[in-house]
Amino acid sequence: MHSPPSSRRALLIVSRAAIRGRINRFSSKWLKKMALGDKAGVQTRREATPRKRKRSLIAVALFGFIFLMNYVNLWSRFLPSVSDDLDMEAISARGNFPITVRGLREIDTLLSNPGTNSGETLSAESEKRLRDALSKDSRRIMGYLQRQRLPIDEMLSSIKEDGLGRFELIKLRIRHCLWPSVQSWPAEENEDRMILCLGFISLLLFAGAVLSDLGIRNMDLGKLDWDMQWLSSFPVSPQVLIGAKLIEYSLFNIFSWAFILPFFFVCFWSSGYGLMGVPIALVSAAYVAVLCASCRTIIETWLRKNLSRKAIRNFQAVFSVFGVIFLLLSFAGAMPGQASRLLAVVDYLPGIVPWLPTSLPVLLCAGGSLALPVIVLAVISVVLFAFVSIEASSKLIRDGLVREPGPYTGKRDRASDAKADLRSMGGFIGKDLRLLVSNRAILIQMTVLPAMVIALRLLMWPLLPREISGDFRHAAAMAFFMGLLITILSSTMIVAAEAESLWLLFTFPIRLKDAIVQKTKMWAILALSYGLVMLAIAFAILPSSWTTAVWSSAFALAGIATYSVMASGLAVLMTDPFERDLQWRASPALSMLLMTLGGMYMYGIYAPTAYQSVVVLCFGVLLCLAVWQHAMGHLPYILDPTQNPPHRIGVIDGVVVSYAFFALQGLLFLPFYWSSNRGVRSFMLIAYAVAAGVVALCSILIFRHLKVPDLWETIGLKPSVDSSVSWEKSLRTGLFWGLLAAVFGVLYLNLIEFIEPLKELKSETLDLLSRTCYSDLWWIALLLVVAAPLFEEYIFRGLLFKGMRRSLKPSVAILGSAAIFAMVHPPISALPVFALGLAAAISFERTGLLLAPVAAHATYNTVVLFAQFLSMA
Repeated sequence: MHSPPSSRRALLIVSRAAIRGRINRFSSKWLKKMALGDKAGVQTRREATPRKRKRSLIAVALFGFIFLMNYVNLWSRFLPSVSDDLDMEAISARGNFPITVRGLREIDTLLSNPGTNSGETLSAESEKRLRDALSKDSRRIMGYLQRQRLPIDEMLSSIKEDGLGRFELIKLRIRHCLWPSVQSWPAEENEDRMILCLGFISLLLFAGAVLSDLGIRNMDLGKLDWDMQWLSSFPVSPQVLIGAKLIEYSLFNIFSWAFILPFFFVCFWSSGYGLMGVPIALVSAAYVAVLCASCRTIIETWLRKNLSRKAIRNFQAVFSVFGVIFLLLSFAGAMPGQASRLLAVVDYLPGIVPWLPTSLPVLLCAGGSLALPVIVLAVISVVLFAFVSIEASSKLIRDGLVREPGPYTGKRDRASDAKADLRSMGGFIGKDLRLLVSNRAILIQMTVLPAMVIALRLLMWPLLPREISGDFRHAAAMAFFMGLLITILSSTMIVAAEAESLWLLFTFPIRLKDAIVQKTKMWAILALSYGLVMLAIAFAILPSSWTTAVWSSAFALAGIATYSVMASGLAVLMTDPFERDLQWRASPALSMLLMTLGGMYMYGIYAPTAYQSVVVLCFGVLLCLAVWQHAMGHLPYILDPTQNPPHRIGVIDGVVVSYAFFALQGLLFLPFYWSSNRGVRSFMLIAYAVAAGVVALCSILIFRHLKVPDLWETIGLKPSVDSSVSWEKSLRTGLFWGLLAAVFGVLYLNLIEFIEPLKELKSETLDLLSRTCYSDLWWIALLLVVAAPLFEEYIFRGLLFKGMRRSLKPSVAILGSAAIFAMVHPPISALPVFALGLAAAISFERTGLLLAPVAAHATYNTVVLFAQFLSMA
């Protein structure tokens, strides 16, 4: 019988188990698993049930690099802004006026002109020129520092009395850089205030990291970690368990590595460490991570031992609010115009702030003799924090891990009227509302945090309220951003909040799809209500035209509704119901993906024309349909860890193939365009044909690899077994509908002669054709009559229309595919191309063969092109 392991050995084993568990969770979610078989008859690794969720390591590395570079850029803009304000305040403290090199040259030139001197004999014209030069340089300096203008009258009087004696050069640093620079560090006289400022920022980051770990990043603070329950049964001391948890929290502290590490790196690089700043920043971030983990461990343990789960959730809500506040305040210095406010706050702080344990690493930026005592204090601090956390937490758990071990402990109270009203609401909406009201942590995250983020943004950026008041579109963008935040937070609860009871939904007398729809409606209404409130306030206080206000508001609300549905579909696709930890159940990439797509949609609010806004909205709706359709196909297999649904042609296939085609065509077109001096050449056809061939071939090979059932019949390259339509009939049908669309196109070309804006666009098009040589016209004809019909019909009818037909009625699918087809063409031709899209879709619906829409498209292009040539002649 073996004796129990020593405390050191037990700590090593438990820590390795915790770290391995985190790595396995990461690999199961992100890394692509490779099938490992027996090699030379020896099994190299224990086999387990494979998971169907796979991600690429390259994508994870790229995502992490972009995330880190984003915050490196943020702090790279922070340091020069603070240094500029420090220089400005130092110049003002000496009683001097700042002036740039450019301004100094202009004023010196004016003073050296004949008839102008530094005495009181300045002529009115010379004084006016000097005032203009001083005002221009003042705007240059103060516009860069986001402050009020300098006292021009005092500066002018100083020139009259003392010349340029009271003027001092100020060197404005480059702020919009992606990488830190040693030029961002202030002069030696201002270094102490910079160290104090950095110590204050480090303290804010530390507080935000600890509170966020206890609040918004912890889905249920009152629930004990599942691994602690079985680890506590091992023959190890409580110190070992707490020590292992401390190591785990330190290594996997997202805020330390995502926010604090870039901050220290920029500080050390700018202060002159260069490449040595990288390892020093890593060690400093690890040091702060241990301090954060120590505070988190002891606070978590004390709460679970002394408070009920209801009280703990209340504390968690408070932690979430203050965690976001501290993190936003720490980023405030990088906002335009906030450096002066930050320095005004720093002036009231005691000089001991950089010597606090949380701020010690910033003292290394001063270098010199401070390095050794700082390192000694840091070692003492980290050992003391870890020791106190382990010993105090161990004493707290000596009688058990939690105060209330069961989920049903507590006191039964009489239900209030509000809760009784919620209980009267049945179905999933009532359940989610009761969850929202009973769990204050979730309630705060869903309702208070988005509004607080917007409010703090307005307070920290003084120029933002003025910009919003000048253009109602800014208010509409803020309303859409508010709704998007609520959508992002709610999407993680669509499936993940069901936890282990998700399988019960399959036994209910309601389809799981309908349950998801009900939940989506509730969260969409909540997001829309916030957007409506913000727009109503903006409409009441901001001066704006009715047209701009109504259009921007409608566009923002339509975006909120669209992205609410899209978020539900993404939540179904990106939620792992087998994950034990609720905070990891929804993929971390879900919120980033929605933010990226939301940023693309926000362009439509500021689009120069209504047509472009409508195009952005329609493509957003198309993407929403594609995601939702794919999610509903995945939903029946959500509890199967190994099987995916059989792949069928869907809207997402048409979207991906079309994006790939346009991107590849653009890449192939640019080299030919740069190497030619003629306007329209054969390289248009070459780029189009090569891109079309490559994308079509690759997509078909991928479909065959995915084993799409009845692939050739689905995309219309082969008649189905039960179809009675022949190739000849399909050709006749396509020619008939193509001629109808061509007649409409020719009539449209004649009618636009009476519409002045369209007439100008037509004349420009004809002028472009008239300037092309005769041989190029044949290339254009070959492109429009042969190449375009073949590939465009494969995308828009074989993939996009067929994908829409899976979920929509024939009439809706015909209209939708025709609208998308029209929007990828120039605005002047949108209406006749829409008619062509209708004709092609109708012919494809009636025949089921791709030959019909190809014939319709070729017929339409031939007739319209011939009519254009006649008009040109």
